[in-house]
Amino acid sequence: MEEDRIRKFVLNDKIYQTSLCGSQAVVTEGKIASPKIRDHQFSSRMEALDWLLAKERAKMRSGFVLVNHQPDVGQPSLMMALPKGYTGALPIASADTGQLLTTCVNPSSGAELLVIIEDGEAIIAAERPMGPVQSIKLRGLSIYLLSQHQVSLIDDRGDEVTLTDAPNIPAGVLEIVDDEALWYESGELRLVNLDDNSTVQSWPVQPALYGGHTTQLAAALSLDYVVYSDTPGKIVIFNRATLNKSVINADIQMIGQMVISGDRLYVSELYGNWGVYRFDLNTGNMDKNWQTDFGRNLNTVAVSPDGLHVAIESANQINVFNTSGSQLVRRISIDHAVKRSNIIWTNNNSIAARIDAGFVAVYRVVD
Repeated sequence: MEEDRIRKFVLNDKIYQTSLCGSQAVVTEGKIASPKIRDHQFSSRMEALDWLLAKERAKMRSGFVLVNHQPDVGQPSLMMALPKGYTGALPIASADTGQLLTTCVNPSSGAELLVIIEDGEAIIAAERPMGPVQSIKLRGLSIYLLSQHQVSLIDDRGDEVTLTDAPNIPAGVLEIVDDEALWYESGELRLVNLDDNSTVQSWPVQPALYGGHTTQLAAALSLDYVVYSDTPGKIVIFNRATLNKSVINADIQMIGQMVISGDRLYVSELYGNWGVYRFDLNTGNMDKNWQTDFGRNLNTVAVSPDGLHVAIESANQINVFNTSGSQLVRRISIDHAVKRSNIIWTNNNSIAARIDAGFVAVYRVVD
């Protein structure tokens, strides 16, 4: 019999707990002091799980929240509902304090809300006109947004200050490391000092149109490297210490995301093989022992802060690999996802997921 699946939600003095064992679903609900227990037998485990998931979604949308400060590996520490929003980007960021920041839509006004999530509570940080946020980056208490391919800053009063001009093509970049940012403006990738918004260095780019429908522009930033691609399959590496620039010409249809971890570069491919590849930034060589194909369901690549694990979200699952090789150490299904989720590491052992159906969850994925 498959391992039990247990989810415990609380709202004030009420509890709603679900348990799945084989094809039997058990629901415990009511006052915490005197709950009622009901069991339901189904013809298959999948049928029982679908029934429980529907019940959980309804309860979370009514205000119930799952919070577990000491989850086992593979289990959630947070699960809660937010009003539904634009599902094309699903932005989410994690602060050093453990808070999460994401977006949703105010159901009454249609405005976009920036929401801080802490210990199962959602707090509105700012409200802005509807213009889907593609990415959120945090620098201390400052919030930077990439929305409609423009970069902006939410100031101390909650007002939004635009930092870049509107591009004449649908292309945008926002990467932040320490006190520097990398963004796209006026045909250039610009490395910017965020203390005074001065340009430290810039690189001219001409984003190509892949297949006549999607603009190719991806970039990554670290203290040692600036990496970018404006042409499918072409990766430019700028070594910030030596000032040397090198080019990788890879057999990749279109680059969706690039992530730097030390001297390694992880690249996700859209179209083509829909794979994730790893390159050595010193040599430019592809690690042929580390290639993973995920098909059209590939969404997000994220490396843990300590660089020991890389997580890949695909087909509503979090796949966690050792970076020392290519070993899959854990695969976790994301509850309540329909088509996709965006994931980030919150620390060295947990991952947060912004889920398309209007939920946020955090899972402990490694010891």
